Amino acid sequence: MTGVAYPYGYGIQTYLQQEAAKAKAEQTAAELDTPEVNPTAPTSNYPSPYQYGVVTGTSNGTGSDDNADSGVESTVAPPVAHPGSAFPLFAGGYGSQYQPEPEPVLDPVNSEADQRTLAERYAPILVLPEGSNDNLPASASDFIDNSRLREDVSWWTDNQHGDNTNDDTGDDFTGADFTHAPDNYFLDLDNDQRYELGRGQDNPAPLYYELDLESDTPTLTYFVFYAYNDGPTVQNHEGDWERITLELNPETFEPTTARLSAHSHRTDVPLEDIADPLTGRPVVYVAAGSHAAFPEAGVYDTEVEVFKDHTVQNPDNIPFRRLDDAVIYTNWGGLQDVTAQSWYPTEGSKGVRWGEIGEFDATSGPYGPSSQKGVVDNPVWGVDEDGFFGWLADTAPVQHVVTSGGDAVEDIHDTGGAVYDPVRNELQENFGPLSPLIDWLKPN
Repeated sequence: MTGVAYPYGYGIQTYLQQEAAKAKAEQTAAELDTPEVNPTAPTSNYPSPYQYGVVTGTSNGTGSDDNADSGVESTVAPPVAHPGSAFPLFAGGYGSQYQPEPEPVLDPVNSEADQRTLAERYAPILVLPEGSNDNLPASASDFIDNSRLREDVSWWTDNQHGDNTNDDTGDDFTGADFTHAPDNYFLDLDNDQRYELGRGQDNPAPLYYELDLESDTPTLTYFVFYAYNDGPTVQNHEGDWERITLELNPETFEPTTARLSAHSHRTDVPLEDIADPLTGRPVVYVAAGSHAAFPEAGVYDTEVEVFKDHTVQNPDNIPFRRLDDAVIYTNWGGLQDVTAQSWYPTEGSKGVRWGEIGEFDATSGPYGPSSQKGVVDNPVWGVDEDGFFGWLADTAPVQHVVTSGGDAVEDIHDTGGAVYDPVRNELQENFGPLSPLIDWLKPN
């Protein structure tokens, strides 16, 4: 994996490697009854973002349980040593090198415990932009506890069927009360709670998962929930379910491909291109507010042509934001089988909308996980042939723009790094006569 393909990865990788090496050194020193020593960390020219004191997410402690509905014991999914990862640990001055034991072979077909272990092993690491602390992953149960259950009635006042936002317990409801509700029912979140339900790493949100072993290509899907989608104004809505699906090798159940959801489209990428080298877990870049998932930092088009999704990069593409401005979500407050949740819809039902129903689908709360909405199977990102750049459809992937790299690849923390836009450079190569226009379009 190169710096160009994974421009912001070095800081995350270095930090995780150093933490794992330090923990193993402490364990080795204790076992040998020798003084604690500092391990030799993997060689890297890139400083850990954590030394700047800005990044959140350094806790590896146990988060709080969020299992009121599921009845499943909730534990944090810790980083797991990736096969082949080895760091030279020198105990007591001797050159004894530690080689980690291979990960155990799992049998998720016949063992529910192995299904959970598989889900824990590949739980994603999220990298969110600066300023995301008010809109972090949340608990679906917390959302229910701060909502009203309502029925959308066209051209009339909505009917209310439950209210968890007042002091009157007589109209309380639970997730089990709407598993078979019609699809015009919705959860109306208390507006004061839109930015209050997100959980930081000191009390991480649960991560929901679904394992499909019956298909020709087995899949493991992670569902990340947010209380509010705070993207472009015309796309804002309460509730936000984002999905990350891993395609599994049917023989070994090791992930091969990651499908990342972004609005009504997806990005497919080989897992090895985005896998953290220490743990094997996918590192996913999350767009500001909209929470769309991408394999790299950058600026991406949305369905509304004039609006963009921004990950950890500067929205104007002019200098780079450093990784220490990012919010890194490494721990989860327990892995929960989404199909075991009390609110999971009955077979064949889409369930309720998680958020108020707006004038348009883009401003309405989404439907949550269900038998109708499992793996990420929406269309792969492509060119908007009807858009302004539609006439370039056969030559350049304009709809899926990634701005990354340039001089800043040589030094991740060089905020004055030049910007290289692979799409526009591709255009310049393919359209020599248009070079002056392409140069004008490029950021300075």
